Amino acid sequence: MKLLVVLLLLTLSLSVYSEEKCGKKLSKQNLKDIEKAEKIGKEIYEQDELAWKATDLLIEKKLIKKDSKITGWVVDNKKSPQTVYFMGEEGKDIISVYGVEFKDGKMNLLTSPEIEEKHKIMFKARQNAIKQIKNGCFSNYNTIVIDDEKSYLVYILGATTKANTMVFGIHYKAKMSKKNGSLLMFDPLAKSCLSMEVKKDAIPVVTHLINETPIETHVFLSLSHKLPLYVGTNTGAFKIENGKIEFMGELNCDKK
Repeated sequence: MKLLVVLLLLTLSLSVYSEEKCGKKLSKQNLKDIEKAEKIGKEIYEQDELAWKATDLLIEKKLIKKDSKITGWVVDNKKSPQTVYFMGEEGKDIISVYGVEFKDGKMNLLTSPEIEEKHKIMFKARQNAIKQIKNGCFSNYNTIVIDDEKSYLVYILGATTKANTMVFGIHYKAKMSKKNGSLLMFDPLAKSCLSMEVKKDAIPVVTHLINETPIETHVFLSLSHKLPLYVGTNTGAFKIENGKIEFMGELNCDKK
């Protein structure tokens, strides 16, 4: 009940206060952070879509449980055709067990596809990042590995099998070495565990106090559920829709 009250109050605040009334402007750093959150959030969404479609294909063909060599996957959405590699370890070597490539609107199943050295390092980065989670909120996590020029960013996203449930956290972000997939930085992206049932035409609202602006996982969630998402931070209120973050103004600015 307490959470519902908080969400209701925030929703009211969003409708009352606007940038015009409060006159607050975002800093240059805020704008840079928003631009990056939009870009990475869209890539997380794209990779996640490819991964679950590829996973469903392997499940349909009864290959996931049949082959215990599979311990994870990486998505190469930059190459043509885009490909999801299902990988594992054999001794000290990293192997590809299956691949699913997306070409001309179709999915093609590959057996033991050839992989590049970067795919092996991406897989190492994924595996090393997952090991950092201790007593997480969820029993299942999905992973995304993004090439961020100087490092790999591994997103470990809490997952649920409950339909129409938006999972806000705790998700995690790891910065990993592009040389060997070792850990450089590991951060939780929320302060507490939170998931919310959302139905069609719902207007989900959440507070986020770690960052001054919404982050990439907020963009991802909005895109995944095809819903607008309202986020309140210490900076103010934001609306996220269709992959874009809009600043709506300060909260409670008339009290200043």
